[in-house]
Amino acid sequence: MSLKIALYYPYIHLRSGVERTILEVLKRSRHDWHVFTNLYEKDTTYPEFEDFKSRITEFKKISVERSYFNTLRSAWVIFNQKLPLEGFDALCVHNEGLGGLINFKNKDIAKISICYTPLKIIYDDVLRKDYVLKNLHKAPFYFLFYFLFKVIDKKAFELYDLCFCISKEVRDRILKNNLLPDYKLKVLNLGVDTMYFSGNTGYENYFFHPTRIKWWKNIELSIEAFNIAQMEHEGLRNFKLIIAGELYKTNNSYYEKLKKMAAANKNIIITINPSEKDILNLYKDCRAVLSTTLNEDFGLTVLEGLSFSKPVIAINNGGPKEIIKNGITGFLSSPDAREYASYMCKIAMDVELTMQMGSLGRKDIIKYNWSNFINYIDDFLENLSNKARKGMAKNLRL
Repeated sequence: MSLKIALYYPYIHLRSGVERTILEVLKRSRHDWHVFTNLYEKDTTYPEFEDFKSRITEFKKISVERSYFNTLRSAWVIFNQKLPLEGFDALCVHNEGLGGLINFKNKDIAKISICYTPLKIIYDDVLRKDYVLKNLHKAPFYFLFYFLFKVIDKKAFELYDLCFCISKEVRDRILKNNLLPDYKLKVLNLGVDTMYFSGNTGYENYFFHPTRIKWWKNIELSIEAFNIAQMEHEGLRNFKLIIAGELYKTNNSYYEKLKKMAAANKNIIITINPSEKDILNLYKDCRAVLSTTLNEDFGLTVLEGLSFSKPVIAINNGGPKEIIKNGITGFLSSPDAREYASYMCKIAMDVELTMQMGSLGRKDIIKYNWSNFINYIDDFLENLSNKARKGMAKNLRL
């Protein structure tokens, strides 16, 4: 049974986990999906989207710049946007903040959400505290936005029939803030293409930090920790730290800050907007993969590193805590640079341990695959569509 499914996501403009998931759905689902968005930038997202350009409709453009004014203006556009949903069986909203506002003008259809996180700056306790401490001069504007958005967002969430959360961390944020009851939530982890992220791997003398260049990715930590590790252990003097990721124009000031931090150490390399081939090669031959986000929603780069048989060092919070077996497939660290550096040293000085961890990590993440994720979504949409036709959608349980 093939259904016609509308997919909404406000902006397809990066090579992030959301765009990767949407692309995998378009490639693998047995249903007929059509993507509605307010921003499609083919030159900065995955080039494979062009294979599906006939199934992408772009509405009034919105800004991805995160000032309060632009965020409110974008929210207003989404809130008032009516999608052409005649003939569609369901609407699937990919939500990481503002996406759920599309529900208000599109009520008469079965709706689900794939939630990567409710808006991080509001619902991620760790990020919120960090942001407020670093931006005390903006606190009055922040708290006004905070209380206004929470009221509206709760009403938007209540319009979903069901919500798939990409991690327990995301589910807990939704429950803690009373956005939806538990029976309307299911944890459904994203996948990784274990055939694509694999191959003959080496363990060369560099740490690889794949990331988007964005302030809440906390990239400063890998730079600080690497400097400490090199100063305290002579065996790391010939190691490099390679930070590689996507830089969007709204994050240029943060990039400049990172460049200044790294300038004193010629062994720290920051590569901006690398090709997919370059990313794969960096994964393939690194000693270990790094993740430094204070409270990661899930952690696709963690999965990709483990898929390449590499141990991963990540922060002991959020999604990585659900994926990594501490001391077995990688290390979970506090955000303290000295502790993080100690794990870098362990991996650098013990190749046998590195290879053992990598092998166990590869075996452990086989369960995270796109086929399981998309088949579950496909099956559920069929069930939802059948029940919606009978007027039973509100009685669904996961």
